[in-house]
Amino acid sequence: MDTRLLPMERIHNNAGQPRKDFDDDALEELAASIAAVGLQQPIKVRPLNGGFEVVMGERRWRACKMLGWDEIPAIVEELGDEEAAVLALVENIQRRALNVIEEAEAYRGLRDMGLTVDEIAAQLGVRAVFVSWKLDILERCRPDVVALVKTGGLTMLMGYRLSKISHNGQAQALRQMVSRPMTRQEIIGMLAAIEGQENQLEAFPLAEVVEPETRLRGKRQLAEAMEKAAVVLNWADGDVEEMAAAARWPNLEANLERVRLTIRALNRLLSAMERVKGGAHGHLSAVG
Repeated sequence: MDTRLLPMERIHNNAGQPRKDFDDDALEELAASIAAVGLQQPIKVRPLNGGFEVVMGERRWRACKMLGWDEIPAIVEELGDEEAAVLALVENIQRRALNVIEEAEAYRGLRDMGLTVDEIAAQLGVRAVFVSWKLDILERCRPDVVALVKTGGLTMLMGYRLSKISHNGQAQALRQMVSRPMTRQEIIGMLAAIEGQENQLEAFPLAEVVEPETRLRGKRQLAEAMEKAAVVLNWADGDVEEMAAAARWPNLEANLERVRLTIRALNRLLSAMERVKGGAHGHLSAVG
């Protein structure tokens, strides 16, 4: 590892840089500061593909490019992909330069290199639970929820709570949140109710309560719903009385509620299909 003056033309940015957004105004301020007092800390680079890749100090490098510098002081160190990714992420986390989603994307990159959540947390000096939460937001939430978390429209905690429910549940929650002002406790209670309902339905094939209009937007969604409905139709060919008797153990009331919720979901799908057809009628009987 040594420090030297490197030609700017031989240095390129890090394609895996965790920070995706560089504010132009902030870069101009940094450039003005460097012009006034000089570069106080060299950037760090690694040899790569006949040139050098920025590992730490990309904002300083970009600011110096804005100033038209031909050379820049740099610490040159031989680093592997994993080491370089960790160092870049550590720098940004320490400076609080990343939003929640940028951090999550960087964590995913390290995980794709073979690191576990615990190993990522240990190397970065952060809590493993927060690494898991941010990955859940990135990978389990709808794109509009991810965008809201990224811009600060939703907190990390709210994003994590939304990640625990289905995409349909997330859409339902967002509609309620924008329909009227809600306190934090009201939002938490609403999300808990949606999660509880989905968990209760999970064990039953037709448990998912869907928005009919959403299901009917494409043939694939409708086919999925019809496939689930076919499960109930197939049951009709079996011994229904025997099935009902088996449902009494161990929890008759819970099983009854699952059947009721399933029938409601089928009714909603049937009503939507009738509206599309423009006049057909028919309805399932609710379980008493």
